[in-house]
Amino acid sequence: MVDLANSALHVLMNAVMAAMLWNFASSTALLQVAVLGGGAFWFALQAAARPELKALCAEGRGRLRCAYHGLNMAAAALMVAVMNHPTAPHPDIMSAPGSSHNHHGLAAGVAVDMTGTWDYNDTLMILPAVFFAASSVFFLVLLLCPWALRLFTGLSDASAAAVRVTYGFEFSGAAAMALMFALPA
Repeated sequence: MVDLANSALHVLMNAVMAAMLWNFASSTALLQVAVLGGGAFWFALQAAARPELKALCAEGRGRLRCAYHGLNMAAAALMVAVMNHPTAPHPDIMSAPGSSHNHHGLAAGVAVDMTGTWDYNDTLMILPAVFFAASSVFFLVLLLCPWALRLFTGLSDASAAAVRVTYGFEFSGAAAMALMFALPA
């Protein structure tokens, strides 16, 4: 049951991330942030659960996985919140008509800062971009290096094949999140 809920939250998070490309996504931003924040809370509860609750993340690697997924959900909520938040106009900022300031194409105009200063949204995106870039490198090492996979999971080569697919999905998700946070508006 817990695995089903975890999988459903991941599917929901992926749908929310894809919905960022649609024009109506900004109208449901509060709902998206609430659902993703609830998912982050759910994974944080699992990561902090008592070891007696075997259905939740009870062992060390499971706790680490739930903590990572909680951070993933929280980062997705942050992305939805920040990408749908219009920035205040500045006297030295010009708007280019027909282009988009919003990270995934949701706003009507793009803000071009003529002073050379960063928008607070850009500053806020650095830490998640670095975190997910490092995570994607970690998952790529686990995916490509059998010795690293054995060291991290403790599994033999024969039983590590199914786990390798999971780390392939984790790599692609972390790399996508890193790119989404790192690409300029």
